[in-house]
Amino acid sequence: MTCKCGSDRTIRVSGKCSDLAFTQIDSIDFEHDGYIPHLGLTPGLGGDYIDLTICLDCGTVQEWSPKSDEDLVGTLKDEGLIESSDDADAEEWED
Repeated sequence: MTCKCGSDRTIRVSGKCSDLAFTQIDSIDFEHDGYIPHLGLTPGLGGDYIDLTICLDCGTVQEWSPKSDEDLVGTLKDEGLIESSDDADAEEWED
């Protein structure tokens, strides 16, 4: 795999976490113990598995798709990881 920076020096990190993962997203004040949320950030992230390829020259996570806080909140709601009682907090993030 060749990075956007032109380097072919990468490290791949993969693992099966089952329900033992911890996820924290500071910008939306979200913490979760359990399965990795399917956030659509990279193909190998979510559920039981984590599979990331990182460029050793520039540090970029390969195949990463940036998401806004609003998109993250929406996905977490769809997955049932943010309850409807958190809707007031979610509106704060959308400003």
